[in-house]
Amino acid sequence: MTRKLLAVTALSVVAFAAAALAAPPGDLAPSGVPSITLAEAAVGRGGGGGGGGGGGDALQVGQKTATLLKNLFTPLLFIITAILIGVAVIERRAGMAVMVIVLAVVVGAFLLAPGQVKETFIGIYNYVL
Repeated sequence: MTRKLLAVTALSVVAFAAAALAAPPGDLAPSGVPSITLAEAAVGRGGGGGGGGGGGDALQVGQKTATLLKNLFTPLLFIITAILIGVAVIERRAGMAVMVIVLAVVVGAFLLAPGQVKETFIGIYNYVL
């Protein structure tokens, strides 16, 4: 029991250290969100071209949301993968470890290189038909 607790603690420390190293230094806002001062926000100079007082561009909502979600879920993918692989190692389940690695590669491909995944699927589709 003590060995399992030690292994889980060590794995947690490694996962948190990886998350801290993956975070951008000194910047808590995601890279897709522009940083403006309080004074600029008060007078509506937020950098956007909207005229309704929001100061944003409604045409870029989907792109900015995708960037925000990518910035949030990419570190979570690494942390969850590390924890699940650690559980698989502790329980000595090779099948679970392989499944976690394959799922991490697939989900990571969609998060980190969606354009490449799209081109691959189009190539396979054109080859089959």
